[in-house]
Amino acid sequence: MVPMFKKSMLMSLLIASMHSSAGIDHIELPALGDSISGIVSRQQEKTMGDAWLRMFRAQVRTVRDPLLFEYTQNLVRRLANFSELEDKHIELVIVDNPSINAFAVPGGVMGINNGLFINAPGEQEFASVVAHELAHLSQRHFARNIEQQQQQSMPTMAGMLAGLVIMAAGGGDAGLATLAATQAAAQQSALAHSRLHETEADRFGMDILVRAEMDPDAMARMFQTMLDAKRFSGNKYPEFLLTHPLTENRVANAKTRARNFLKVDAEPSLAFFLMRSRVMLSFAESPQAGVRTFQAELDNSFTEYEKDANRYGLVLSLIDAHRLDEADTELRKLLQKAPLNTAYQLAAADILNANNQHDSAAKHLRGLLMISPNSHPLTMALGATYILNGQPKLAADLLELHSRKNPTLPSVWYDLAEAKGLAGDILGVHIARAEYFLLNGILDEAGRQLQYAMNLAQGDFMQTAKLEQRMKFLEKLRQTNL
Repeated sequence: MVPMFKKSMLMSLLIASMHSSAGIDHIELPALGDSISGIVSRQQEKTMGDAWLRMFRAQVRTVRDPLLFEYTQNLVRRLANFSELEDKHIELVIVDNPSINAFAVPGGVMGINNGLFINAPGEQEFASVVAHELAHLSQRHFARNIEQQQQQSMPTMAGMLAGLVIMAAGGGDAGLATLAATQAAAQQSALAHSRLHETEADRFGMDILVRAEMDPDAMARMFQTMLDAKRFSGNKYPEFLLTHPLTENRVANAKTRARNFLKVDAEPSLAFFLMRSRVMLSFAESPQAGVRTFQAELDNSFTEYEKDANRYGLVLSLIDAHRLDEADTELRKLLQKAPLNTAYQLAAADILNANNQHDSAAKHLRGLLMISPNSHPLTMALGATYILNGQPKLAADLLELHSRKNPTLPSVWYDLAEAKGLAGDILGVHIARAEYFLLNGILDEAGRQLQYAMNLAQGDFMQTAKLEQRMKFLEKLRQTNL
């Protein structure tokens, strides 16, 4: 039986699992067998991943944009289905940070900076980063790091002990040299191990792209984009390069490896560039600044997808600036080309709501949900519209059903708590708030909300039983939380 890891060990192992160095080719893969599961089981990885995600959400600003989340989640799911992961479910978190970065955490957690949308040349290159991270997870590099560290521990300790003995006997310099050599050997071994993992992630990540019928050359292009960003920014490295160091040799290796596959002439993804426009607007200093930026970009666009994406950004900026007639005029140009595009239809609902036409906006969104009944962005937009229209009970009913389908999305519970409060359902407020705080790692506040709910639920046997189960779950989290 594997002992529970202490907090400091867990933190160091999680950090180590996301650090690596430059890759080299033609390395034979070690077999993944029972030895790894005997060190860190998949369930332990899942427990650590869940705990890490709660801790991360409590400390880092994340993005709740439902449309951006759904696009990214769909892409991650598509690629995960072609990976070697046994459990292909990935918990996604989008980080509000303009730098280039993505990371994977044991237990099926993936984080992506929204800045990657701005810096990736297109969807194929963006997908290559996702595929690389999925490969780290599928090859269980975290567990293998631990296995390698355990295998090293005895010779490393023996070398250090020898150095201390020599020093104690009066051979100070010789003892120091022995200690230094032992530490250097351990560091070199760890470096070689991480190089192996990066090479594997490149190789398996490219395999994922190929199986998903995406462009294998995209990985080398994305690597080159990151290297260029490093050069242009001087000493300021892209975050991704701090944990996944790149060299020209690694770019060349990716290009060489891609030649083994058929060339894919992928059409540019309009959806990706629409999401990029949303991210660009989120970083704009003001709606007016967004209008100026997208108008300039629109005037300088060469391809149709660039024009459409920049026009879409302009529409969103005009809505935020409350220049609604102009926004409507520009949006109509987009809807003529793609009348069923969800991003455009949501913008139409935004214009209706900004004009205080909430009934029309709700009718519009209900119609769209009949076509796409499980759409996360459409559901969240309709819930917000019901609240604007003074119909919080409808919002609460809608979002409560949505929370059952998406129980791990904090934004759903946050909006549900607001709707419950406006509808006068105080018990529901505390339950929704408790779930929100549980997902965000704010366990003391989650406990308070559950206790408030317990006090209100007295006499309701079934509700009390459910709350008691959540209390037990909270206590379990407290015992395993990082």
